[in-house]
Order: sequence, then structure tokens, then C-alpha cells
Amino acid sequence: MDSSSTSLKCGQLLAGANPPDYGVFCNSEEFSDLKLTVGETTYFGHRIVLATASEVLQTMLSSVWCSTSELRLEETGDCEAAFLEFLEFLYTWRVRLNEENVVPLALLSDKYLVKDLAALCVSYMVEEVCTENAIPWFRFSLKYNVERLFNECIRFISHNFEHFHHSGKLVELDTNEMALVLDSGAIVCKSEMDIIQAILKWMKAYDRPVQESLRNDIVQLFSSVRTPMLTPADVDKIEKTKELQDFVMLLLPKFYLTYKYHSFGVGVPIPSDDKRFKNYVPRIYTERCGTTFNTTSFWEHYFQTPSHMSSKHAVTLKWKYQNGKPNELELLLAPGIAQGMVVPYKLRVVRMTKRLRKGFKEVKIVNDTVNHVANFGPCIDMGSSDGYQKDIKTHGLVVAVLPTGLPA
Repeated sequence: MDSSSTSLKCGQLLAGANPPDYGVFCNSEEFSDLKLTVGETTYFGHRIVLATASEVLQTMLSSVWCSTSELRLEETGDCEAAFLEFLEFLYTWRVRLNEENVVPLALLSDKYLVKDLAALCVSYMVEEVCTENAIPWFRFSLKYNVERLFNECIRFISHNFEHFHHSGKLVELDTNEMALVLDSGAIVCKSEMDIIQAILKWMKAYDRPVQESLRNDIVQLFSSVRTPMLTPADVDKIEKTKELQDFVMLLLPKFYLTYKYHSFGVGVPIPSDDKRFKNYVPRIYTERCGTTFNTTSFWEHYFQTPSHMSSKHAVTLKWKYQNGKPNELELLLAPGIAQGMVVPYKLRVVRMTKRLRKGFKEVKIVNDTVNHVANFGPCIDMGSSDGYQKDIKTHGLVVAVLPTGLPA
């Protein structure tokens, strides 16, 4: 017997051309065997449809739990308003999401274990994070443990840190939420002093009757500050800040890292992906620990790496860029620097662009590559994605340098 005969004997799973559409029966009295009451509104339902779509409703509608043809559901105000859309999804498996209904629909889908709708809501939110909703959706992701949304909100807030800081939106966060934001290595800011300023602004926004609570908050938030990335002048300024006068002694262990780094550098390799060493890894600084390029003509830029904080290991680098090779950056030693003085570095090259949304130009990291450089002079390939030269001309390029190890 050949293989085709075997296939016919076993049978094939086939599908009809026009599967049934139960949408016409949603909230329809025809063939209805159930009334759902939500708040002041009553909906007509069909047990088999609801039980098939939701494991929770299946249990609630079983003969053990529901012996009548009526079921009352208790929902919050927003979820009450979105319940008809939720019901329509159970009948049609389709939904039209927007910023007003996505959160209540996400809550309903989580409550009734409608996994497909929950996934659609999360995907929509991840794609639509913007300056208006990033903070509330960040808090939502924490409360309901939505990891994908949490990661996207942290990324977005980090890339647009200066906007959230200067607009005062960060003060809406509680201590734990603020600490999670400040702990991000993806923050785009001028220098680590921007993190200090954000903490001071957050402190001033609260009137705490209990000083001990503020002390605990300060210690927790300063644990996220990468103090080795501060200069001694920065630390001196912080110690003289009026709002921190009562807490200087608590912060001395953090400041000790700054002075130690400036005095001795780092004697061991620094793995940029190891959280234990995060204090020694620069964020995406647009000043001090990197440089920003925003021209399309031939140019050369000189700047100092983060190791310039330690005068013992000062290294000045030069980036060279030419129109003829728009995807390459060449790293060169500045004149007068001996080759033998150079130590390995990791170069974090970030191409930033901005997208206009609701009147605000949001930063978007187009790519964020880390290149290991042992011998200076290579060309760093930035890729050949569309719009590269336009991005460079309009928004520039940020280069941060991660030291992978400095001699003791």
C-alpha cells in the first residue's frame, strides 16, 4: 500500500470555508440562556460561548456554582464601562484597542483568564508607550507583574529621562518605583549629576512628617547612583547641598567609591553586564563620558574617556568620520599618547533619533552596540540601516566608553 492510500485511510483534518460567527448573538436575547448583570447594566449571554472562551467563567457557570440563569459580576467603574467590549471579544475574538479601554480590558482578561485578549492588550501597550502613558503603564506593569510592558516602560523612560525629570513626572513615583528607574543603565542624560538632581527634585515633592522615612528613602535612591562616574567636584557640591546636609554621613560609603576610583582607577576587568559592577559602568552620557556628533561634513572630535576621572589614567581619544563611509567611525589616539599607555576598552556606540508624538520629540535609541577595542585605530561598523546619514545629520551620535580594566 502506498503512502497516499495510508493517508486517506487515516483521514485528514479539514476546515470549512466559512466558520461560524457568533458575533451576531453577542448581547442578544435570541437563544440566550443567561443574564449577566454588571453594575446597573444587564447583558444577555450564552453559556456555551462564555464557558468556551474563559476558564473562570466556565467554573462560575457550572452547575455547582450557578444554579440559576442569572449571574452578577462585580467590576470597578472602568471595567464596567469596557465590559461590553470584553463580551464582544468572547464572541468574535476581535477587539479595537485604544488608550482609554486597553487597561480595563487587560484587567478583565487577567481576571477571567482570557489569555488571547491579555496578550493583545500587552502587545498594544508595548507598541504605544509614550510620554503621556509611560508612568501610569509602568506602575500598572509593576502591580500586575507584566514583564514585557515593564521592560518597555523602563526603556522608554530611560531614553527620555531628561523630559521626565524636567517635566516633574518622576515625582509621581514612590520610592521603590523611583529606585527601579534610577537603576537603569539605559538612561540618557548629560552626566551622573542629572541623577542627583532628579533625586533632589523628588525629595522636595513630598512633605514627610517622619524624618526617618526620608532617611531610608535617601539611602535607597542613592544606592542607584553610579558614584564613580561623579567627579570629586560633584561630590563636594553634593555634600554642600542644603537638602542633603542631614544625610551626608549616610552617603559617605557611596562617596568613598568616587574618591577610590579617582585615586586608583580599577584594577580588575569590568564586565558591563554584571550588576555587581554597575557602579563602574557609564550610562549613556551625552557629556563628560562621551561625545555627541551632529554634522555630515568631514570632522574630527577629541574627547576624554571616563578614565579621565582618574588623572593617573587619563586617555584622550579622537573619533574620525567621513561622508564617504557613513557607517563607520574610526577611533584614533590623540597626538602625544603613547601606544603602550593604552588599555582595553569597550566602546558603547549609540545612535539616537527622535520621533514626534503628541507634540513631544521622544528619544529613540536606534542601535546600542558595545565593541571591544584592544588596539586603537579600528573602524566601528554602525550598520547600514535606512536613514542612518539623516539621523546623524539631524540628531547626532552619542559615544560612551566603558573601561574594561585599568592598571592598578
